[in-house]
Amino acid sequence: MTPLPIMSLDPGCTRLGHSRIVLHRDHLGGRFVYERGGHRELDRGWLHAELQQLRAEGGVFALEVLIGGRFKGRMTASLNETAQMQGRILDIAESAGWPMPPRDPLPRDEQRGQHMLLMPAGDGLVKRGKTRVQIHGWRGELCHTSRPSDAAIRVVVESIVEGIPHLHHLVRPHVIDSIGLGVVAAHRFLGVPVQLTCATEQALALQRMRDRAAPAEKQKRMYSRAMRQEMSERARARAR
Repeated sequence: MTPLPIMSLDPGCTRLGHSRIVLHRDHLGGRFVYERGGHRELDRGWLHAELQQLRAEGGVFALEVLIGGRFKGRMTASLNETAQMQGRILDIAESAGWPMPPRDPLPRDEQRGQHMLLMPAGDGLVKRGKTRVQIHGWRGELCHTSRPSDAAIRVVVESIVEGIPHLHHLVRPHVIDSIGLGVVAAHRFLGVPVQLTCATEQALALQRMRDRAAPAEKQKRMYSRAMRQEMSERARARAR
């Protein structure tokens, strides 16, 4: 069968994690192979060329998106900037010839056969008419559990995808997240659930035990670009 390329983007407020993996399908099922990835600032020319190539190959494009239901109406400057980054990515995708999906993510049962998938990281609710629809995030679907840790995501991704190279410790978490997003996108596109091997399930269970035993990490505060610039200017003023 023809290999299925998947490009996935995990945008932040100033940079984005990206990866491209390929699903090689055969009579035994399939295997994911890593091609490339990184963590970089958004470059319109680069992304436009990547998405044009992906569309010509009949591939799948996955974008992690924010949904307001997850944040209960709380919007910080960093979340606003992340939403703006998502908007710029969608503009580039449209200019590269990708048909635009609905503004809000679709339930996963409705994403089968969709070449462009918008998915949140965690579960949340979106409005559809007068009702609210449950949207399932990719992280829980990948790890078969709610609210998996970053370490659990890494365990599953590294067991499913072949050929992930050594990456800088500041880059690797963003690439791993984008790969996990891509793996779930491929399964939703094909309409099949994510299946883990017994060895992966065991490694994941051990990681959950470590997560429960570890002290809760203090949540790192996220600053927007404007806030960081203001803090830098204040620091320079104090140094004079």
